[in-house]
Amino acid sequence: MLKLLAKSYATFLFCLCDQDGSLTRAANQLHISQPAFSYANAQFESDLQVKLFDRKAND
Repeated sequence: MLKLLAKSYATFLFCLCDQDGSLTRAANQLHISQPAFSYANAQFESDLQVKLFDRKAND
């Protein structure tokens, strides 16, 4: 059950990030740090064995 809840939360984070277009904006909306959000997203990608986002530095 806990694993299902974690995957649901990770799916929610992914959808929020996609909607906001930015990890930082999505993290701010949830009042969590961007590194924590990024870590959760990386774990979700690892679980799915799929790269969900193309990461690039801001210019």
